[in-house]
Amino acid sequence: MNRPLSTIMVYGGGYLSAAVALALGAGLRSQGVQVGVLHSDVGGSRDIRLFGAELESFCHLASIDFIELVTESGGELVLGYQHHDRSGSRIVPFGGYGLQPYSWSLEQGVLASGRLRSTCDLSEFSLSAEAIKAKRFALATPARPDLQTALTPGALLDVSLLKLYLHKLCRARGIKLVACGAGELGVAVSEGRVVSTESEAGRLNAEFWVDASDKQELLSAFSKVEIRSSVKECVVEELTASHEKHSMPQVEFTYINGVAGTRFSGGRLIGDQRSYTVREKLEEEAGLCFASMQPWVGNCLSVSCMGCLVGQPLLSPLHLAMLAVTSWLDKYPSFDNMITMSKWYNLAWGAVVKEVLAFSWLSLGVDLKKVCEQAESLGGLYRDTALWVQLLVATYGRVGKVLPLESDAVSESHWLWVLDKECGIVERSSVLVDGQARSSAEKTRVQISEMVKTMPSYSEFTKKLFG
Repeated sequence: MNRPLSTIMVYGGGYLSAAVALALGAGLRSQGVQVGVLHSDVGGSRDIRLFGAELESFCHLASIDFIELVTESGGELVLGYQHHDRSGSRIVPFGGYGLQPYSWSLEQGVLASGRLRSTCDLSEFSLSAEAIKAKRFALATPARPDLQTALTPGALLDVSLLKLYLHKLCRARGIKLVACGAGELGVAVSEGRVVSTESEAGRLNAEFWVDASDKQELLSAFSKVEIRSSVKECVVEELTASHEKHSMPQVEFTYINGVAGTRFSGGRLIGDQRSYTVREKLEEEAGLCFASMQPWVGNCLSVSCMGCLVGQPLLSPLHLAMLAVTSWLDKYPSFDNMITMSKWYNLAWGAVVKEVLAFSWLSLGVDLKKVCEQAESLGGLYRDTALWVQLLVATYGRVGKVLPLESDAVSESHWLWVLDKECGIVERSSVLVDGQARSSAEKTRVQISEMVKTMPSYSEFTKKLFG
């Protein structure tokens, strides 16, 4: 008997969207639903390059059945990313981590590679390739002028055509749920119904799109969406965040059909008639231990998250997990100082996405021990992922309930190994031929050693959280 099919569409690029998709997918998959992830990154933004390779590996671990990636760039769907340097802009296809390079035009299909399979032929939507090619799709972000480098000069986003395309894509694929990314446009879909507050209701058969940058529109749109109780998803209606030192965004929790929904009112969190802050709620439900929130939180990640996380109108438990990581980094000045260096950038994002996934899997009841065992057996990036999950889970004190790690799990040797594998910061002495380079690497090792010494031990965390 075939399992029912549910496709999660992620609108917006980057790790955040990947985490949302995989968290929801893992929950559905555990209920016997065949799950696919369809990712649409409008304008071929550079976020797609952050998404692809990691998504393939994480989907493998989460047992997602298939992946579909779509990006519109100058009338072509390209599985790759736009690379920009002094010589100009060019499309660089994905490669490695199980993803083979692919590139195709609208008239063509897409070959499949494992769980990576084709998108719909746009001819199914009665939209001619010529009509699409006449438009130069690009998603400009006024608040982020530096992103203009990723756009074709003079490019304009034809919102109506784009929305019609994505709307029909959802219909054709039988998409059941759409998870919003952190892009300028948010998408909310339940049972194939697209909700919006835009004026072209008639053209889209009274099915709308949400402008996620407008809190009031977002609030209005989400009030029309039926949230399925089978998906443990927080729906954010409005956000009022405080940037005061040592403060966390305060929210009000409501429950819709058994699903934890989130209404941001600027007040206290009222779920079961008790009063919480976000920090208290997550510490109680997820075992997360927050350090003091500092005003800079999110700034070091803004290149990919499209702005400070605290200020995003789409704040969910996944976002909060990311905030947990950044606030944790903030607690350790030595790490805080190094993270501002460009060579630490990838390390920061690696920590964020893997923590988000660990948090998501924990909240959905996924057996992390089995995930890590499977990852270890696969080697390569998968093994890195397993180690990161173990380190982060141990750091946040859930290890006693999930993984039987030893008390020295968060150790200098582990950190050095991860840093070496994750972003090549700590090079092996055997490959160093220049004395100065060796000295630099050794200096980095000393810095890391000092950082690790300040980290709470496994026993300290478990004692604090579990008594």
